[in-house]
Amino acid sequence: MVTINIPTDGSVTRIPIGRRGENEATQIIFDVSYFIETFGNGSAVLLAKRSQDEASYPVAVVRDETTVTWLVNNADTAYQGNGKAELYWYVDDVLAKSLVYSTFVAEDIGDP
Repeated sequence: MVTINIPTDGSVTRIPIGRRGENEATQIIFDVSYFIETFGNGSAVLLAKRSQDEASYPVAVVRDETTVTWLVNNADTAYQGNGKAELYWYVDDVLAKSLVYSTFVAEDIGDP
């Protein structure tokens, strides 16, 4: 499995999440220590929008102290091309911060 570590200080804006159709081959780990230090302890919500979608959808994430992990599945990699993901940080049910990332799913040559 490929692990990609992403800081939440705004220094990373693009995340390659895999090749079309890959399932649980990539995990994205967001280091939310900056959010905690700046805004306080809270909870994370992640929305994703695939390259061919008009609307975003919620992504299941797991929070562990200072990290939020997204295990990328085949629904997330269903379409090749550029998409987006937005990580929201809530403190006491108030949106404290969000970051938008460009995501990329690499092309393939067809279904096996």
